[in-house]
Amino acid sequence: MERRDGWMMPMLFLKWLIPLLLAAAGAVWLAAARSKRWIGWVLVAVGIAALLPKWVLILLALAAVYALGRRQARKPSAVEALMPAAPSVSADWLDEWEKTIQKEAQTNGHFSPNEDDRSR
Repeated sequence: MERRDGWMMPMLFLKWLIPLLLAAAGAVWLAAARSKRWIGWVLVAVGIAALLPKWVLILLALAAVYALGRRQARKPSAVEALMPAAPSVSADWLDEWEKTIQKEAQTNGHFSPNEDDRSR
């Protein structure tokens, strides 16, 4: 009996050739083109992803989701970024300012609104 595996060799060759051509095209794009470099990165990523076993791709996807989740946890949310910061002035400052105003009013002969002066 003669083996007929010869007709499958071109399919096996194309299984590796197309991803390698995609990765090579992406590398050429990155080397030559200065604008839209993301196209080159996408071509390289698709080519490499086609060569890798599926379980490796699943592990890489899980690692990417984990890394993005950690990065989002460190960043403030959009609402927090837009809110103004709490004033760093203590409440004592306002009390001191009020006392200063009252002292200036007394030295200038003005009555403070807290004094009970019914003669006016």
